[in-house]
Amino acid sequence: MPTIVGLSAVLMLLIAVTLWATGGNDSTSYYQREVMRAMRTQSRQEKNHLAARAHRHRLRRWASRLGAVFTRGNKRHH
Repeated sequence: MPTIVGLSAVLMLLIAVTLWATGGNDSTSYYQREVMRAMRTQSRQEKNHLAARAHRHRLRRWASRLGAVFTRGNKRHH
């Protein structure tokens, strides 16, 4: 008798956890929300990384232009 009660309790717990994990009544599950949140975070990080790379590239380009302007006047003519 205790085995049947224990087995049914474990089965009910398993069903409850399954419903909670899958979201139950057409709502997004906890795991789906976490995956969506992680994807948004990753997307935001990638956008920031690309923007920072473009900014560094622009700074380097302007620095090289300024360097070329200043070194052009200092060259000795033979």
